[in-house]
Amino acid sequence: VIKHTPAVGKNLLEHPLMRPTFRSVKPSYNPSGGMLQALGFLAKFLFTGQGPIAAPFEGQLFLKSTPEELLPDVQMHFSLVGMVNTQGSQHKGITVLPYPAFSFFVNNSYPKSKGTVKLASADPAVAPLIDPNLLHDERDVQTLVRALEFIRKLVVTPAMAKMVLDEVEPGRDTVSPESLACYVRARTGIAYHPVGTCRMGIDEQAVVDPNLRVRGLDNLWIADASIMPDHISGNPNATCLMFGEKLGRQLLRNP
Repeated sequence: VIKHTPAVGKNLLEHPLMRPTFRSVKPSYNPSGGMLQALGFLAKFLFTGQGPIAAPFEGQLFLKSTPEELLPDVQMHFSLVGMVNTQGSQHKGITVLPYPAFSFFVNNSYPKSKGTVKLASADPAVAPLIDPNLLHDERDVQTLVRALEFIRKLVVTPAMAKMVLDEVEPGRDTVSPESLACYVRARTGIAYHPVGTCRMGIDEQAVVDPNLRVRGLDNLWIADASIMPDHISGNPNATCLMFGEKLGRQLLRNP
């Protein structure tokens, strides 16, 4: 061990993601039309650059789950592909529904629950132990419950109600706050937005300093999502590009 830094691997933050899904009156991007539909999607992409092959999301919004929030704490994507988390499978995955449907992809932007990344072995080829610890903090559950309530208000507006045939998930019978919370706990997964395990800061526990240098070491920097002290409201990809630009310019000035 060259530098013992206990904070490495702690503070793992991940956006909890759920997919409330509705059966659609009209055709969507779900594969319900057979080979002709699939060929139509391909032709639309080749000739116009549009359709589900180009982008499965048709809209995005950020909202406050309560008026008291200083910033929007929920991110939503609207997709014309209706899908749910796979049930009854040894391998977790996504099931694309065989009939017309659409889904909302809902993230809790600022989760309170924190997980860890730990070594499973001294062998670097062995996969690490990753525990997102999703929804450990009850406040994360309630944020997603409020997001579900917002979506239900949205789909009964005149513009959307004429498109909805039925509610697939959570289901029309899931109405009480307790049952909605059970749905959130059972059906929430990760958004693949992990950050925070090499936190940046100016305190002694921080892994990297504001110049992205690993504290206590020379010639070692980190420029990826692990340095974020907290999560951001949306997808972290653009932020990671900014980290890389910052470090690249630093090293050009001071090789």
